[in-house]
Amino acid sequence: CMAAELMAAGYSDKEAILAQLKLKAKYMWRPSLLNPKDKLPHTIKKAALFPFNKEMHGLVRFSDLLSFEITDVYDVKYSGHVGAATDHLLGDQTVTSLKVQNINKIDWERIDTLILGHMEQLSAAINYDDLLADLLVQAQKHGVFVYAFDDLTSVLQSLDTPPEVYFPSVTSKDLPSFQFGKLYRISKPVLGVFGTSSKQGKFTVQLELRRRFLKAGYEIGQIGTEPTALLYGMDCVFPFGYHTTVQLDRYDVVRYLNYEVSQLCEKSEIILVGSQSGIVSYDLGNLQQIPLVNYEFLIGTQPDAVILCVNPYDSIDFLEKTIGLLESAASAKVIALVLFPMKLKSNWSGIYGGKTKMAAEEITEVKEWLFKTFNRPVFCLGVPEEMDQLAEISAEFFAVDSSINE
Repeated sequence: CMAAELMAAGYSDKEAILAQLKLKAKYMWRPSLLNPKDKLPHTIKKAALFPFNKEMHGLVRFSDLLSFEITDVYDVKYSGHVGAATDHLLGDQTVTSLKVQNINKIDWERIDTLILGHMEQLSAAINYDDLLADLLVQAQKHGVFVYAFDDLTSVLQSLDTPPEVYFPSVTSKDLPSFQFGKLYRISKPVLGVFGTSSKQGKFTVQLELRRRFLKAGYEIGQIGTEPTALLYGMDCVFPFGYHTTVQLDRYDVVRYLNYEVSQLCEKSEIILVGSQSGIVSYDLGNLQQIPLVNYEFLIGTQPDAVILCVNPYDSIDFLEKTIGLLESAASAKVIALVLFPMKLKSNWSGIYGGKTKMAAEEITEVKEWLFKTFNRPVFCLGVPEEMDQLAEISAEFFAVDSSINE
């Protein structure tokens, strides 16, 4: 090597050798200073939610996982939610019951943080393009911190005095030092939650597992792919779903995630990760149908075991392809299936025709069919006892398969 040649030429001092290497180098890779993106700049104590959409539903359902209090929930008057209670809207009397209020009457004095969900479609639907800017102006006036799901850079730049705002994002500034293609070997068990499509409760499954693992006393490291991840106390957010704020692709995604998982090994007994949408394409007729980033997420996180979320209308062929990809590409073991108990309203219109809840006997029938076909335990999302069992078999898998920790 070049260092040996320099020593043979009479350079014996370390500093002299380094100086010669620097002179002869074609390019020098400099270590990047990682952006502390996973640390909130503000301690949240009392927060309001707006609008009351899917991501906000999760915050209410799993409020026991939050380190702060949700004091108020707001929406626009056109939503049909104003005046209704959150437990009624969610159809679950066990969740926190808060009356949804009109955003035009927000009480800024009751909160230190406003959690803003996705706003683009809402602003367009109610023909109020300045809604976001107006809320930010009021937040600054009352000294309220804003946790946003979307990249608000352009709006913030238009304000004379913007409020303190955080939104999750991952850019090239967050990449670890370049290591010439080398990746970390992961020393702790990684449990992944993947699926066959979008909108089938993958993040809910991750929260159910988080709740039970923490209660059981496990040290959990977790990477979440929803913008709410840090609010639940997860260690890293990689929001590559709807309105993604991830500005990486290909090898950089793998490099970034591999580094983050390796860092979690230092403090965790189990590392929990979860993907977006499906990992196998239904159709190759459009680039939007090819889930490349989901494959990159799989390779970057390298799960040892996978829980696969499935739909009742997934075909045997499609499920076999999905399980085959997960178990071959990442050398993972699909240890369980979780059924999302919603069926298509109309087969001819597919997912675009809407869904309806399955009857109890239908759920039992599909679970039995899945178990018989794939010889893996099957659980139904939304049934607490079955989520308990799912957490138990996940922990037992790693306890039995000791080779994972070797």
